[in-house]
Amino acid sequence: MQKELINTGKGMKSALLFHDPGQIDLLTSLLSTTAQGESPTVVAMGADVEFVLEKRSIPFYSARDLRRTGHVERLVLAEKLAHESFEDPLFNFFSHKNIHIGKIYSVALQTYLLDLIYFTDIVASLVEDHPELERVTVLPLTIEVPETGRLLAGLEARVVEIAAGLVCKQRNIEFFVEKGALSEKKFRVRVVLDSFRWKMFWWKRRMFGVALSLLNICVTTLRPRKKIRILGSDIWRNIAPLMDKLPEGELVLMDRLESFSVGLRLIWKHRMQFMHIDQFVSRGMHRLAVSRDREFRDEWERIRFKNHLINKTSFRGYSLTPVLQEAFERIISTGGIKSVEMIEGAHAIMRYLRPDVVLVRASASGQPHFGILCEVARLLSIPSLEVQHGIFYFGKGSYSNRRSVEYIAEYGPVLRESFKRIGYRDDQLFDVGSPRFDKFARIPDSEKIDVQDSEFVIACIMPGIARAFWTDHYEAFDFLQDIATAVLGVPNAKIILSMRGGADNEAFFREAIQRAFVNVNYRVAHNESLVDIFVQSDAIVSCHSTSVLEALISGRPTVYDAILPMHAVLGKDIGSDLDRYAQEGALAIAYNVEQLTHELLTLATSPEKRRSLVEGAKTFMSHNYSFDGKSSERLADVVRTLAEKHAQLK
Repeated sequence: MQKELINTGKGMKSALLFHDPGQIDLLTSLLSTTAQGESPTVVAMGADVEFVLEKRSIPFYSARDLRRTGHVERLVLAEKLAHESFEDPLFNFFSHKNIHIGKIYSVALQTYLLDLIYFTDIVASLVEDHPELERVTVLPLTIEVPETGRLLAGLEARVVEIAAGLVCKQRNIEFFVEKGALSEKKFRVRVVLDSFRWKMFWWKRRMFGVALSLLNICVTTLRPRKKIRILGSDIWRNIAPLMDKLPEGELVLMDRLESFSVGLRLIWKHRMQFMHIDQFVSRGMHRLAVSRDREFRDEWERIRFKNHLINKTSFRGYSLTPVLQEAFERIISTGGIKSVEMIEGAHAIMRYLRPDVVLVRASASGQPHFGILCEVARLLSIPSLEVQHGIFYFGKGSYSNRRSVEYIAEYGPVLRESFKRIGYRDDQLFDVGSPRFDKFARIPDSEKIDVQDSEFVIACIMPGIARAFWTDHYEAFDFLQDIATAVLGVPNAKIILSMRGGADNEAFFREAIQRAFVNVNYRVAHNESLVDIFVQSDAIVSCHSTSVLEALISGRPTVYDAILPMHAVLGKDIGSDLDRYAQEGALAIAYNVEQLTHELLTLATSPEKRRSLVEGAKTFMSHNYSFDGKSSERLADVVRTLAEKHAQLK
């Protein structure tokens, strides 16, 4: 950061919290119209907005050192509030057809609360470090937030405003949501445009649904039904390897946009249909949901002040009751009616399709339909199956410990033990590996394992942004700076940076890379296959447990970057226990920059070390995982087994 732009905050009387790069024009407009000497101190709430402020030459006070609460502490508090509150018998009313709706929404609530606690921590530190502070201002949202599928999206979008209001009210500090930066006329125009875009989206969605219904009719009329029918809520690239090995199977996908990824040839081959729960929600179901919603609201009013956690929990001395009441109100009212419709719709779609297996991407998820599909399938004696897509964190505060799915196709013996710790039986677990990883097992061994070459190519899997859980923008920038420092210590090194940030954070990552990798030989790989990247690489560095597995399968010497706090926790977690991998010679782990530099330098200069890690990884993986390139065949056998079990229960 440019030191001359960082404000010390000395004598701060008025603070403006700046947290969204999209608000920069509103901010500059506000600052330009503020009388000299009355401008508030701009508090930058992340490295992404600090980059933007620097480019506009706007001085700011960094929130970097205002983060005083650790990741695990936030996770534990959010888990307690989200899950234990709904486990209170007072909430037994919040159910439909023996499905507890509160438990379905608890992961979404925990996710929101993590963000809320993160920003409450920052604002609490700000006001405590600056007792002279008299006024705190935030800017308004720049867009309308449609809540399609994300019940708490509106609260998540306003989380900085909510956190700041909570702290300021309890400290008797004036709190203000600035509206003057955008004229009333322009604001109304923006609202109208957002409303128009939403209506257009609704009509496009409806017409798209009609087109897919016609496609479904054509496929099912002209193609005979196959032996096994799968109802799947997953993306096509995850399911495709399974369907290739299950010729007697047909697929009904609930994510209708995946039809573009599949293509007509494969739709025809696999007798695929595309349906959504909403299509099966009748007017009668809607009336029932409205009636149940009234019951839920009445019961909520009766018990809202009786739950201890909601009404007695504080964080850093600030009562969380007001924000918890608001979140639970949203879940009970809006979530109640949506859930009853989803439960009724899920019953209807399963009665209509009569699937043999329900396949879901993630049963512990902020998206409620995953849990509802599993629970309805259980009521109808239909097996539900989740295919493991990553190593989960099973430690303190994890929502991975609460899963709705009946069966899990996991990675192998080492993960089987982790799932048994959270309540699964051996007969509910299948050592499959992962069809997604089969392609990595086919990568040829590096030709440079035993060669000392002039250029040493390192592939680095960059972190994503999961601000309150894994990695915020400050930590992502620190990660890149640490990698750059380590690579500078390795002669003739070149690094390939595999970007995982997505479109929302692409601008931030590109700016962060330019700042961090000065004098480093690098290139950015965006939307490139990891297989292609690994083929070009001599070693892999990653902070993602899943890509660590992919690297080990591919036969590349691998370093797990555990420098950031939560990545260090994952390295020692019972679900991954990456320290054990290192002890058995499968990979190297770095808990600081010096260790990372040492490990990369050793790999670059020692063919013996590279060979040792690769051989150690092969041995370790063969004993603990089912990654032999045949996971798709095993998964197909699992589906056949579950379909046969379902047939016996009919």
